[in-house]
Amino acid sequence: MIELLVATLVLDFQRDQILGDPAEIEAAFEKACAAEQPVACAASSWRGAAKPLEAAGQAVAALCQQDDAIACLVGGWAVTDAGKPEIGRELFQRACDGGIQRGCVDLGGLYHHGAGGDSEPALALELYRRACAADDARACRRIGLVYQTGAGVPVDIDRALEYYTRSCDAGYPGGCNSLALMSHLAAGVPRDEPRAAELYQAACDAGMIPACGNLARLYEEGSEAIRDMTKAAALFEKGCEFGNAASCVKAGYTYEGGQGVAMDRERAERAYVAGCAAGELVGCSQLGLMYLSSGRAEDAAKQFADTCDKKVGGACLYLAGQYAEGNGVAVDLVTAHEFYGRSCDLGVPEGCRTTADNYKKGVGVDRDKAMATQLYFRACSLGDEPS
Repeated sequence: MIELLVATLVLDFQRDQILGDPAEIEAAFEKACAAEQPVACAASSWRGAAKPLEAAGQAVAALCQQDDAIACLVGGWAVTDAGKPEIGRELFQRACDGGIQRGCVDLGGLYHHGAGGDSEPALALELYRRACAADDARACRRIGLVYQTGAGVPVDIDRALEYYTRSCDAGYPGGCNSLALMSHLAAGVPRDEPRAAELYQAACDAGMIPACGNLARLYEEGSEAIRDMTKAAALFEKGCEFGNAASCVKAGYTYEGGQGVAMDRERAERAYVAGCAAGELVGCSQLGLMYLSSGRAEDAAKQFADTCDKKVGGACLYLAGQYAEGNGVAVDLVTAHEFYGRSCDLGVPEGCRTTADNYKKGVGVDRDKAMATQLYFRACSLGDEPS
């Protein structure tokens, strides 16, 4: 029952980016509660909350103080996600000491990355080994990652494959996704796109969101023998439905350009909106460009202004152009110059070149040949050939 409850909590909070069936999760909590598992009985306090993990951390705090190891695991997730990994180390240690292998794995993750204290890769690997030996497939996958990347040990691709395979064979989709990536990217092994597709598909079918996106990219960018934009488009849309922001943006591209699907600007816009709302700022810029190309210049200016404030240089550049041309906003060369400058500060070559032009010609700013020369050099260093 303890293993079932931990697995259900992992799915409920999407700790491994794996989607579970909400009805099955609810049923599992009810079953565990009937078996007198206090954390399961507290699930109603966070399910449906605006910030579920934060609510869960508060709900189980007292239980953790009473040495409920599963409660300490959930509390560790909550404080770590809240930016307090040093407390997460303490709570994961209590969960691990209480026999919860997932606590050992997540404690190892903090040691591995040096979150909340010193980086201790040897200790992380020991924690992973202990959990993997206790049949925690996620820990086995972590060991594979250690050997693939050489985190505190010599790179050993054979051992990485061994542990990824062990993880995948035990039913953990993350292990299958890692194996697929190695075959897809020829990372220490010969490229094998059909094998990668098979493994990605298995992980995607098990609800692992990144695997669906990886499979989509394989169909989009792979060799001619495997390339299939229709399949890629369907997977991007599926990933977007799962809440993957990058997949939403990709779905927007496919619908806007009619790649593998019928062109549909309304669906493209919805996908960009979803991607932008989920934090994929490329989607925010693309949304502005879509507004601009469809004659909604005022909406575009508002979108670009918001995205520029989030430090996306391309959005600043586009907004500058609107002010320079009076497209959707009143002509304002001073403001245009300011936004060109902001785009330059964010590393956009064209923004640096145009800012230099403005200083050279006195457009929206006083002439300053020295500043113009300096900015042309910056634009050139960023790869702008005209400069």
